[in-house]
Amino acid sequence: MTGKSRLARLYDGWNASLRARLVTLSVAPLLVAFPMIIAIMVLVGGASFDRQLSVNVFGKVEGMRNYLDHVGARSIDYLKQQATSDRITTLLAAYFSTKNHGNELAETLKSIAQSEQFDFLIVGDRSGKVIASSIDSQRGRTLPETFVTRQARTGLPAWAYEVLGEQQLQAISPALAERARIESEGKIEDRGLLINFAVHFPLSSRYPDTFLFGGIMINRNSGLIDYIRDIVFPINAQIGSLSGSTSVFLDDLRIASNVRTSGGHRATGTRASDDVVRDVLGAGKTWAKHAFVVDNWQISGYEPLRDGDGKIIGMIYAGFPEAPYVREKWLLLGSITLLLALSMLTLTILHLRSAQQLTRRLRTISDAMTALRHGNHAVRVGELGGHDEITQLGGDCDTLIVTLAEQEQAQRQYQAQIIEEISLRRALFNNVRDGIVVLNEDGSVFEANQRFAEMLGYDPEEVLACHAWDWEETTREETLAALGAITRSGATHQRKQRRRDGSRFDAEISATRIEYGESRFILCLEHDITERQRLSDELERHRDHLRELVDARTRELEKALREAKQANQAKSEFLANMSHEIRTPMNGILGMTEVLLESPLSAEQRDHLQIVKASGDALLTIINDILDFSKIEAGRLELEHIAFNLPDLMQSLVARQQQAAKAKGLALQLGLAEDLPPTVIGDPIRLGQIVTNLLSNAIKFTAQGSVTVVVRNDGINQDKQARLHFAVTDTGIGITPEKRRSIFDAFVQSDSSVTRRFGGTGLGLAISRELVAHMGGTLDVDSELNHGSCFRFAVDFPIPASSDIVMQQQDGATVPKTAPPGKDSDSATTTTARWNILVAEDNKINQRLISAMLTRSAHTVTLVSTGHEVLARMATEHFDVILMDLQMPELDGLETTQRIRAEEAASGKHQAIIALTANALVGDKERCLAAGMDAYVAKPFSRQELLQALAKVIETANGALRANTSAYKA
Repeated sequence: MTGKSRLARLYDGWNASLRARLVTLSVAPLLVAFPMIIAIMVLVGGASFDRQLSVNVFGKVEGMRNYLDHVGARSIDYLKQQATSDRITTLLAAYFSTKNHGNELAETLKSIAQSEQFDFLIVGDRSGKVIASSIDSQRGRTLPETFVTRQARTGLPAWAYEVLGEQQLQAISPALAERARIESEGKIEDRGLLINFAVHFPLSSRYPDTFLFGGIMINRNSGLIDYIRDIVFPINAQIGSLSGSTSVFLDDLRIASNVRTSGGHRATGTRASDDVVRDVLGAGKTWAKHAFVVDNWQISGYEPLRDGDGKIIGMIYAGFPEAPYVREKWLLLGSITLLLALSMLTLTILHLRSAQQLTRRLRTISDAMTALRHGNHAVRVGELGGHDEITQLGGDCDTLIVTLAEQEQAQRQYQAQIIEEISLRRALFNNVRDGIVVLNEDGSVFEANQRFAEMLGYDPEEVLACHAWDWEETTREETLAALGAITRSGATHQRKQRRRDGSRFDAEISATRIEYGESRFILCLEHDITERQRLSDELERHRDHLRELVDARTRELEKALREAKQANQAKSEFLANMSHEIRTPMNGILGMTEVLLESPLSAEQRDHLQIVKASGDALLTIINDILDFSKIEAGRLELEHIAFNLPDLMQSLVARQQQAAKAKGLALQLGLAEDLPPTVIGDPIRLGQIVTNLLSNAIKFTAQGSVTVVVRNDGINQDKQARLHFAVTDTGIGITPEKRRSIFDAFVQSDSSVTRRFGGTGLGLAISRELVAHMGGTLDVDSELNHGSCFRFAVDFPIPASSDIVMQQQDGATVPKTAPPGKDSDSATTTTARWNILVAEDNKINQRLISAMLTRSAHTVTLVSTGHEVLARMATEHFDVILMDLQMPELDGLETTQRIRAEEAASGKHQAIIALTANALVGDKERCLAAGMDAYVAKPFSRQELLQALAKVIETANGALRANTSAYKA
């Protein structure tokens, strides 16, 4: 009992004395926290120090590896310089011409090897025979077959770490084989680890196919390993000596090392531990740990060494002694511990003094509050000294004493205000326009306003005696269930209400459950919606009538839409038939004209044929304009998004119009802003079509003066898109203000006399405007009659990142691969390849035309007229490509292609097929490609267009065949 009461007294004293608690808390960090901090610092700081040493040794191993790689790279660069210099190639040529300069060539190799510290340097022929050597390699001896010699024979310079056996070393030099021998645990390791490098001499008629082969042996190479150590481990200013060592291993055997045994000898011939062998040689990992190396503890790092084929053939090692760093670690931790102890002792003393002052000031505040509790409102804490939180607390206590007196006065005023507000709310409650009723949970009326009583036909006093089922169209049980389902979130519904006299009316009721203290109520707001319901019913009747009118009108519009679609389909079928029927003879006219122009003609005949060709081209342009406009009307115009060279495209477009401008004596000029991006992403074909239309019109309607094309860069937005502004300006006839809007309509020119004077369909500007709109821009015009016009538009073009540009080689330089019109190469027309071509065409004129175009390039042409003949020919002959017409008797081109592709699905082969057809409307190209054709050429076509299409398809087919063959071999 005595012990328990003493413990209780101590507990009471602890709770009663703030000063005792503050003193205890001041001393506790020094007695408890300080030892824990020291323990954590030793554990965490020591572990962090060890990790830093591991990171350091990793850096040393990496530095050693980088230097060895640098030796190999530098050596191969030096060999490439020597292989192209006159110093060796002149002696090599002299040796093969006279056979008298072998010793001089060997002495030169020996001089180079000594200056570069190579262990050997050998010239070998294609079969690997020694021609000349810097060491005692016998002339004519066969060099060992290694990774670098294989690479060099194929013309590729190479260097690599390589392991050569005793016989391979003997083939190079017996002295090299003797130097490689290392004794370890009673066994002899006779293999050698070398840094080998080889280059191929440039091909020359002065000497046969030869290569230059050299190497540096690492076995027992003390100079190399010591130099690496000096680079990786410079003298440590704190340690005062060389603080590390390096080694190179062949498998697990040290073959070059400056690690010393206890006797002071190099540790060459010792082996790595089992852990290192397992992790580095076995798993190919980098290894860094605290380990026992030869005769002392080291911070050690190992990294695998791989040959040219990626096989692990050895390791490299770098390490430094642990002891000096351990001493440094403990000295540092001891210094920090002492500093921390002094700091905590000082803080404890300061905290004890602060606690004494704190309790004194708190006692002053406590005495003041005790006086206040006894009713002394005149008491004040007064000044406590200082500006801290306790001083602020004393001030707050004084403020509290004043505030309590003021609140007592304010409370009396507030009570008077509450009484007044209750009276105001009662007035509002009774005079609101909607009925308000408050129900108890049993359905009885707790409170109701005057408007609610009037709506039901009761006096205000009478309604207080009612229940909800007295005016609801439900039973007592149903009403109570509905009231119980109402939540605090409330609900709104419409229902019939019954008046006192039995009449009914429509009401909208909003009911909410409310809680006030321990009581629960249902608050209902009722609004008479009889008039609104009448208007709603009338509106519904009007809505039904309007729906009937809309349905009738919809049926009329659907009928008109069907008729319009039928008319549009008829127009499309007419355009398709007319296009086919016009393009077929046009193909014959233009094609045969081109063939004749390439034959010997008199000047008059050539002039007449050029007129025929120009007229045919003009007619073809009209047909193409009509087809483009048909695509735009059908909403099936699609734009390409490819990278192209903008300056090249603009220069090509202007160059095409130079002849027409020159013929009229006009100056045609091109202005390109200096900040134009060289490469943008867009549709170069359609952009070229727009500019060509504008240029053609400008030249056509300008009798004298000039035509100028300007392209400027209006800035790059945050999406990496350049806003490019194009303007075509002429000094021609100009356009009247009232005609400027209509010139962009289809089949419209500025006036009818212009059509007779200058010709044209009036489609060019309409098509150009739609193309610009598809690109996101607007085509506008500024013009003054008899003073010229300026057509302009601005379009955003994405600028490709460098990795997005498809690159190709042209004339030895790498440029973006673009597709501007007019930049196609003529290689297809001048190629020396000879192809076997099957032509499926039922029109005899087209057969003769295609045969004439292809046989001029010495291609073999086989003519058939139906799809059945195509299938029969393919069963017995091989063709490089098939030119397939679509409309053929018996079996058309599309079905023939589908049958061919179905047979290829089982065989894995692919026959190149090009659609050659006069069908050039919207969807014709897509139908051909969907049927399995590789390309599409529309009639009429030129010989160059046909040969380019053939070259592209055959090149693609051959590339796919090579890829399949490579994959099969792999």
